[in-house]
Amino acid sequence: MSNSIADEIPVLFGQNGRGVGRVVLRSDAAESEQYAADEIHRHICAMLGVPPVRSRHATPTIYVNDRDAAADAGINVDGLELGPEAFHLETRGGKLYILGGGPRGVLYGAYELLERLGCRWFAPELNHIPRVRRLELPPISTTQAPAFEYRDPFNFDAADPVWRVRNRLNGYYSNVPGYQIPGYMGGQITYGPFVHTFLLYVPLKEFFADHPEYFSLVGGVRQREQTQICLTHPDVLRIVTERVLKLMCDRPEATIFSVSQDDWENPCECPACSAVVEEEGSQSGPVLRFVNAVAERTSQVFPDNLIDTLAYMYTLDPPRRTVPHPNVRVRMAPMRCCHVHRLGTCDHPESKRFHRALEGWARITNQLHVWHYCTNFRYYCVPVPDFDALHDNIALYRRSGVCGLFLQGIGQDAATGESNMLRLYFQSKLMWNPEQPVWPLVDEFLPAYYGAAAPKVRAYLDAFHARVREDRTLHPSLYDPPNRRLLDGDILPRTEALLADGEAAVRGEQRQRVRTLRNGLAHGRLFRAAGTFRRDGDVYSGKATEEDRKEFDSVARDWKRAGLARVDEPWLLDLAVTKFRNRLKAHKVEWLRDGEHAIAVVPGLGGRLIEWNAYGHQWLSPP
Repeated sequence: MSNSIADEIPVLFGQNGRGVGRVVLRSDAAESEQYAADEIHRHICAMLGVPPVRSRHATPTIYVNDRDAAADAGINVDGLELGPEAFHLETRGGKLYILGGGPRGVLYGAYELLERLGCRWFAPELNHIPRVRRLELPPISTTQAPAFEYRDPFNFDAADPVWRVRNRLNGYYSNVPGYQIPGYMGGQITYGPFVHTFLLYVPLKEFFADHPEYFSLVGGVRQREQTQICLTHPDVLRIVTERVLKLMCDRPEATIFSVSQDDWENPCECPACSAVVEEEGSQSGPVLRFVNAVAERTSQVFPDNLIDTLAYMYTLDPPRRTVPHPNVRVRMAPMRCCHVHRLGTCDHPESKRFHRALEGWARITNQLHVWHYCTNFRYYCVPVPDFDALHDNIALYRRSGVCGLFLQGIGQDAATGESNMLRLYFQSKLMWNPEQPVWPLVDEFLPAYYGAAAPKVRAYLDAFHARVREDRTLHPSLYDPPNRRLLDGDILPRTEALLADGEAAVRGEQRQRVRTLRNGLAHGRLFRAAGTFRRDGDVYSGKATEEDRKEFDSVARDWKRAGLARVDEPWLLDLAVTKFRNRLKAHKVEWLRDGEHAIAVVPGLGGRLIEWNAYGHQWLSPP
């Protein structure tokens, strides 16, 4: 039989309101294969506008993971060598064969077919299923595998398991009840536990009183607050190894176990740890030697389980001598880097440091993961024009040998942010194939999500992305307040006018979505309007007006109506609104006096001290 696509004929699925084919499964098909067949059948029926009733008399058209049938059709099945998430689609004789290397591979092949037929799953609540009179697939022969073995946008808007599977994601919500991807939908990569685990394995309450030597020695004192563990103490290694092994026994569904620093500084400075740092030239040296020792032991019992650790903050730079054990995944995090310019081209000092570290780790391991940041943690709704940089950095990570991506957005329940769902949609596509351009994905999404407002939303996005393309001295990062230079000049009034026009063109949910973007701009503008607080007599205030306060009350009402629980990482919505209102208000100053000392206190701001006058000087730094 000919292998030439040019000799093949299209596969006809139905026409004129009738289905003319059916999906075929092996008699011993796995649950995920049955689910893949059901998804294909449901979507094809919806596209043709026919009832989703199966007919055994219809001509077999699509074979789902039937290797014998594919081989009989002349497909070289054994030569495909499909990995667990890879798939192969091929047409032969007017029929389609979908082959997958594992449960998720089969499903991803099904979704590749449906995407080629025009289906899209833009958001959990928004699908695009085209209605057609004639549905056929041109001849194809394609094999695909994901660019990254672990693909995970940490964002609550992406928690829905059906949406994640359809967009070929496979991680994180494994530990959140109700959001796991079940086995019949292909399952997922599961952590147990996830990150910042030193004190999980060696709890302070259990060990500090009798064994302070298990914890960080900093400045000659064993730390109880914000401590790490002593990574050269043999008892600490024994305890952690035993507890990781027990977790591996207790959680057979998990395949990656984090042994990683807690989320602060304070590495141990004891003589033994300091000697390792000196030998390795980096604080990553003691960590990597420790996790290698854990992995050496756990791999003897659970050879397929991995140990995950961080290259983050003080451990970012790779060691001189030690290389990761084959079962160790090193997860880098560009914590303080610029959001908006590609690594390797940006002159921000932390971006340069991270890029050097990426090159260094890539030289000593091909088992890198990256924890990348995709939001402003303090101002979720303020613009973050990082689409170009996300595309370029994801491609850079792939070229550097990174095998897992965790893109941290807004992981909190009922939080949302600027362009949140759009960002999730194209992130899922780029994690599968980072070589595709990002802006066509944006243009595909905007009309579906924003309706008639799409051109104005695109112009708003263009304005902010043009700003960071043109000004390479701008370096927004994940904690930037809105008074930084990104919002300088006329960009706020220009983009607010664009979105006002967009909002006027739509109704219902689409109007609310545009309104969320507008409110993000208002949040940034009102922050800037408040200015820097000054004391004027017994009043402490910025420059906000009564009109500013009324506008913010309107924004806060919009947030509540939209169901937002947070607009920043630290605070629930009501507290965040209260704190921001305080920024817009004038506050009374109270004075505490004792002899030559006079302290100015603002009770309305939690008792903030703003001045300490003594001996002819004001001793506090300006606010």
